[in-house]
Amino acid sequence: MEALELLLMYFMTFGGILPPATDWGGMVELTAASPSPGVTPDAYARVETGMTYDDVVALFGAPGISVGRIETSEDCLEWYGWKGRDDFKLLITFDNGRVYSKNYITPTSEEGQSASDAGQTRAGGG
Repeated sequence: MEALELLLMYFMTFGGILPPATDWGGMVELTAASPSPGVTPDAYARVETGMTYDDVVALFGAPGISVGRIETSEDCLEWYGWKGRDDFKLLITFDNGRVYSKNYITPTSEEGQSASDAGQTRAGGG
């Protein structure tokens, strides 16, 4: 079920655009990862569009697990997942190194539901 939840987060994050299947190894790593104590709903609420990956790592106190990447000549989209206590999982999409959108799933969410905070505009590149 955890892989299905992550798949749902991918679709919600980027409108059905998924990384190639060969890049999905991180999903297995995320579901098997030990919880990080700094990955909490409060910390998630402080993640803002435009933050860098390093900003997010500093906020959570742990690096994310790369679960996908798409790179073109103009853009680089990356998905990183974190796992907190009580099976709280989150997925953050980075567009050219900056937070573009964020999603989470809690064990109390109804099956197939998650929350999403997508950026209204593309995060600044660079």
